[in-house]
Amino acid sequence: MDYYPHPFVLLAASLLALAATFLAPRIRYRLRGRRFAAWAQRHGWRYTERSSGLLGTLFPALPPGMAEHHRLLHVLTGTHRSRSVVACDHLEPNLMTAPGNTERKHLGRVVAVAIQDSTPLLDIRDRNEPYRSAPPDTVGLDEISTGDRRFDGAFRVSTSDAVFARAVLTPEMTARLLTRSAVRLVPLRFTGDHLMSVQPRRLAPDRVRSIADDLIDILEAVPGSAWEVAPRT
Repeated sequence: MDYYPHPFVLLAASLLALAATFLAPRIRYRLRGRRFAAWAQRHGWRYTERSSGLLGTLFPALPPGMAEHHRLLHVLTGTHRSRSVVACDHLEPNLMTAPGNTERKHLGRVVAVAIQDSTPLLDIRDRNEPYRSAPPDTVGLDEISTGDRRFDGAFRVSTSDAVFARAVLTPEMTARLLTRSAVRLVPLRFTGDHLMSVQPRRLAPDRVRSIADDLIDILEAVPGSAWEVAPRT
């Protein structure tokens, strides 16, 4: 004799499956927050679930109306090698969909090291990055070349001040940025107040300080004259 589940059993199972579908992302989000908070407590850093105040600092070139569709989540702030560091997940809209489409947003990893003096904007990213046009946070910046064929073939450089960009991107610096340890930081940005690395992956707290080390090494390799040749933002 065939057995057919009671309609109420089927309904209950469907409701449980639906609830699990909606609750699972929230549970993962909360567990991730607890992991970040525990890491921050162990290392003397500070954890904040989200921050809107940092968005304009880290992404000053975002066009009006776009910033409201970006989120900085699971924010870690602390000091490393005497420099202030911020690290977080960055939720941004998919450029191939409507900006407000929350179901198709990209999640990226941000690590940024504070700069003592404000700088012009300088964005260095993989030339083969899959954008059909300039990313929205580089709109209004001018694309330049450095004269280094290998570097210019690998990276696209956009800036608000070509004099500053060329002062930073000396032959020694372009050679450094082509090394494996530096390539993994790209896209790399001088945002005005920070040197920032953005990557299309989730932030791993245990990697924050090693990434900050690489960023600080780059900052310390910037020629001293570069801090003086261009007007401040």
